[in-house]
Amino acid sequence: MNITLCTEIIEKNFPQIHIEYIKQIFGGWDSEVFEVNGELIFRFPKRLETESMIQKEIIFLPELAKVLSVLIPDFEFIGEHDKKVFVGYRKVLGLPLSSCDYSSGNLADQVAKVITEIHSFPVHKATELKVPNINWRRDTCVSTIE
Repeated sequence: MNITLCTEIIEKNFPQIHIEYIKQIFGGWDSEVFEVNGELIFRFPKRLETESMIQKEIIFLPELAKVLSVLIPDFEFIGEHDKKVFVGYRKVLGLPLSSCDYSSGNLADQVAKVITEIHSFPVHKATELKVPNINWRRDTCVSTIE
């Protein structure tokens, strides 16, 4: 997706947003991500599987945000293009882990806290919200030992 098309899609779905500038910040296998006016992020799925995951995030993330001490995307804008849902949210302020100082124990403590908070989310509630129940070791790892 190019910037012109992205601009047209956002303006069509959300005429209240005046786009002064837009730049692509990520284009991967699953999604294309654009930053608008330095404050909004829009994520467009490339595949149906990704669109399905975004649909689940729309339902799950507001509930997860209630138990986390860190900010996560809050989908203020939910639009549609080519029969696929896309989302937009205010840019989450902070630093990417790749730019953090790994030598201090403080980062490890912060990451551990967030992981603990995620694990505190009730499994029954996640199931009700249609979060996939995946055993990552069983379902994604391939054993080389026979």
